[in-house]
Amino acid sequence: MSIQQTNAFWEFFELSENDYSGVFKAKETFIGKRSGGNKNGQQKIREILMFDQNYKMEYGKAKTGKEAGIVIRTSSRILHLECLNQFHFYDVLAAIIQARQCSPYTEIHRFDSFAPERSNTECKWFIDGHVIIFKKLFEIQQQLKQDYFKDLYHNLIKAKQSVYITDWWLSPENYLLRPVGEVKQYLKCDFQNKNKIKNQESRMDKILEKLAEKGVQIMIIVFKEPAIALTLDSAHTKHYLMKLHPNIIVMRHPNSLLPFLWSHHEKMVIIDQQIGYLGGIDLCYGRYDTQNHDLTDFRQQTEKQNLYNFPGIDYSNARIKDFQSVRHHHITSLDRMKQPRMPWHDIQMMVVGEVVKDMVRHFVQYWEFAKVIKYIFKQKQYQQINKQINKQINKQINKYIIIIFLYYIIQINLQELISQKTKSRQKEFKTISKLFQKPQNICNPFDNMAGKNGLDLLENINQQFMKQEDVNFFEIKNTAKQSESINMSQMYTKNKQKATPLQQFYQTQTEEKIIKQKMHFDYIEYTKTGTCKCQMLRSGSSWSLGLSNFNTELSIQIAYIQLITQSKHFIYIENQFFISCTAGHVVKNQIANALIQRIIKAYQEQTSFFVCVVMPLLPGFEGEVYDSNSAVMKCQLYWEYNTICRGGSSIYEILSNQGINPYKYIRFYGLRTHKSINDQPVSEIIYVHSKLLIVDDRFVIIGSANINDRSLIGTRDSEIAVKNKNKNKKIKNKKQQMLIEDTKLVSSFMDKKPVMVGNFSFTLRQNLYYEHFGLNSIQARDPLNEDNLNLIFMRTKINTEIYREVFRCYPDDQLETISKIESWQKERKLDKYKELKDHIIGNAVELPLDFLKNENLNLKISQKEYFVPVESFLQRRCLVVFFYFIFLKKCIQLLYVIILIQ
Repeated sequence: MSIQQTNAFWEFFELSENDYSGVFKAKETFIGKRSGGNKNGQQKIREILMFDQNYKMEYGKAKTGKEAGIVIRTSSRILHLECLNQFHFYDVLAAIIQARQCSPYTEIHRFDSFAPERSNTECKWFIDGHVIIFKKLFEIQQQLKQDYFKDLYHNLIKAKQSVYITDWWLSPENYLLRPVGEVKQYLKCDFQNKNKIKNQESRMDKILEKLAEKGVQIMIIVFKEPAIALTLDSAHTKHYLMKLHPNIIVMRHPNSLLPFLWSHHEKMVIIDQQIGYLGGIDLCYGRYDTQNHDLTDFRQQTEKQNLYNFPGIDYSNARIKDFQSVRHHHITSLDRMKQPRMPWHDIQMMVVGEVVKDMVRHFVQYWEFAKVIKYIFKQKQYQQINKQINKQINKQINKYIIIIFLYYIIQINLQELISQKTKSRQKEFKTISKLFQKPQNICNPFDNMAGKNGLDLLENINQQFMKQEDVNFFEIKNTAKQSESINMSQMYTKNKQKATPLQQFYQTQTEEKIIKQKMHFDYIEYTKTGTCKCQMLRSGSSWSLGLSNFNTELSIQIAYIQLITQSKHFIYIENQFFISCTAGHVVKNQIANALIQRIIKAYQEQTSFFVCVVMPLLPGFEGEVYDSNSAVMKCQLYWEYNTICRGGSSIYEILSNQGINPYKYIRFYGLRTHKSINDQPVSEIIYVHSKLLIVDDRFVIIGSANINDRSLIGTRDSEIAVKNKNKNKKIKNKKQQMLIEDTKLVSSFMDKKPVMVGNFSFTLRQNLYYEHFGLNSIQARDPLNEDNLNLIFMRTKINTEIYREVFRCYPDDQLETISKIESWQKERKLDKYKELKDHIIGNAVELPLDFLKNENLNLKISQKEYFVPVESFLQRRCLVVFFYFIFLKKCIQLLYVIILIQ
């Protein structure tokens, strides 16, 4: 057996299923099993076992029951190896030990994240899909020319090797460049050159098809939604894209027979393992927008084309009519001449540097887990799920939560697996192999090192034995009982046991060799010209990533809490949700409690401190709050208001009970805009979808995680996030999500006192303050300046009053009951629009904390949604997918009780 490619990018070791070749390889990130032997280097990775903080290796007869046995344990798998002979045994151990020493993933990092902090990262923020450049208002220009979709387009078309995408929703016919041309009807027959149609080449399916034709491997994972609740049509996404070219592979997850309660919510694009994008923006309809947040999109006419910024179905308003039949992308459900679109506010970012390694690792873990689980149910070679898993599933069904526990196979008959490969499996194996293949132009330093130490000599001897033997030397065991044998004392630190004689032997033979080669392990050389430090954070568990119950990751929530707790001056939050522990005992995340404790500390110390929260004015559901089908909308409002100001244990109530004026320390805002359509004034909310935290203009977290239990407690929706942190030596806690620490500091002020802040976080917040509050660069510089705070309070109040007088739009503090809405809206004064519209500055309005305060917004027993588990409503887009099943089950149970009584 030979050790090859140990200096490749993703350092792991691989095991060949063809024993005569016995390929054994060591790399840092994971353990993989190859198929195809060692013929001409055409092996294909079959399975992967990821190195992580619970990695543990045992060997020898005392620990494994076999003289040449090795057992490797991680958070999600146990791998049993039986070596052919003693030479083979030592060779395998040497490779594993070397790989482990080089892995950054075998220990817990700050914020209990799987990923380490990465330095010298280049970071770029994006506000909405397109940012307007305000040259007259901002001094720092290099951060303002940000256009997410345009930036993504230009980097995608340059891809040479790979593109990896994860999305909650991906629309193949979505355009990255705007405006989009449409040939005028009377010219369609004569218009032959479609390439001249403006920006048609920027459609996602066309981009991916061209890349695939050039040999770029494209791998996409999308959330497999319950079709009765959501209209994402991920089946269309998968089948349409995979028909374009064999190099495009799309998987959907999770696979479940019944509708699944949680979702994959991350949005991530990785190009050539060099450039990464992540945040809140899916590559789907309804996400492109500018900081103008236009309500209209009248066609712009040229000689031969009509131009639209929001073509076809992309002109949308989920509050009027949610997406339906999304594969018919040419058709919009709105009348452009009468109905406004609903603007979309979001935050995205790009990273370049070593942190992309961690994004790739996360993608690989997600992909491999989804792939293995997919074939558990499709391949005859895999055994049935064991009794313990079935018991767990039945237990969850009895609780009305259908959770499909995804685990790995118990045993595999490898020879049978070889002989019965299907074309689809071969395609998957080819895909995962290309994911980690080494570029041909990279030389292998190990090629010229044979025979330089004793292990190489044993390797050569061992190869001779392996040519004569044909034995399966490994098997994979089920993970259901692995927690019994995992050494929990090593869960948070690397193994620091005293070196065994074998380890001492290995170290004396190869220590110098390892040190010299560590610098060559990455075949991709990352640029290190950036000024930020980054760390990736995530929420993941057994169903989403195959992690064990002991290793559920909730590093996003931990980072939020610790940054809030350690904040000195100021916190800025934008989020689609704001549901936390103060809403009631059902809600578990502690974000609200952290804010309360920090405000109480500021009050007791008499120091300046302020929290600004921007969130949606209304949930993004179709219909009106007074409609008969508005139960889910009102339910979300119930939990949000109970978190903020109602219910007896809310943020405002707890602070007031402590003698603190909550309005002095924390305020909530929504966004709204206005326009005239055919001389008819209209107004609509700007839907806030961003997931952003800025602390002291030094720390930033950007990602896909909402402030609710679904995103933060780890066992529900899968999420990713990036944290941006400016260098601060006083921060001692090293646990974080995706950390971005901008070491490029600029001068600013906090409460009129000079401070140094991070360029990344400062320019981002400054630009947001202009968009929302209409502040110029000087006014936006100091978020604690009393004059600037009063200006924000005054402008948002004036904006609120103008919208109330002219449009009578809700939500509004004057509407304490639903019965008042109809008569109240009749009092609108649209004739005052032209007179008052110029007095509206910015998009921010006050969040109406008294809206429907005299209504019971919680679910009633008469409503079918009442029987849905409460946890399912604490999310971004409540999945009302179980009520038929649960309602039926409740009826059956009730009928059974009646029968018993009678």
